[in-house]
Amino acid sequence: MLSVDGVSVRLRKKESEVLSLLCDKYPDPVTHDDFFKHIWRGQVVTVQSIAQSIRSLRVITGDHNRDIITTIPKLGYQLSVELTVM
Repeated sequence: MLSVDGVSVRLRKKESEVLSLLCDKYPDPVTHDDFFKHIWRGQVVTVQSIAQSIRSLRVITGDHNRDIITTIPKLGYQLSVELTVM
């Protein structure tokens, strides 16, 4: 579950895992390899799988300007703000 502007939002499993990894690594970036190793654990997927989860999280959080989750070209993603886990 995620609270956005006081409203609880249910996340899919991969979205939740991606967000948790971003929070765990904050303020450091999370590389594509980190996502593959910790989230997809050896499954054959492409960076598009990561991008889809990030897109979903951006829509859910209203991060249309990419102020919360920053794309680091050819590397991965990074949280730009610290999120509070409740």
